[in-house]
Amino acid sequence: MIVEREQAEASLQRANEQLEQRVEERTAALMLANEALQQSEVELKEKARQIERAMQEFQLTQSQLIQTEKMSSLGQLVAGVAHEINNPVSFIYGNVTPAKEYIDDLLHLLQLYQQHYPNPATEIKEVSE
Repeated sequence: MIVEREQAEASLQRANEQLEQRVEERTAALMLANEALQQSEVELKEKARQIERAMQEFQLTQSQLIQTEKMSSLGQLVAGVAHEINNPVSFIYGNVTPAKEYIDDLLHLLQLYQQHYPNPATEIKEVSE
């Protein structure tokens, strides 16, 4: 019986050592897995920061694009208004010289009439004044 008991204790001791070894191995494996998870978490957080930065850059670019489009539309509007103003001004400027010549001719003609007809009719005097 003592031998059986010693054998049982030795067997129990071996089983206990094997269990402790398995626990250590599994603990080591779990620690490695935990480290890998922590590393993955760090990488995911970094990726999330990168995505957030990219999103902010996208929003800034979008805002700049909208601003550029507004400025472009405003530029087209100003160009259209300038064109609409430029046409009549050019017409007037182009006709100032001929109009001045016509007015000078009319004034000269009026002077000639005044020289040759010093006593015009009353109606003509009123209109010329």
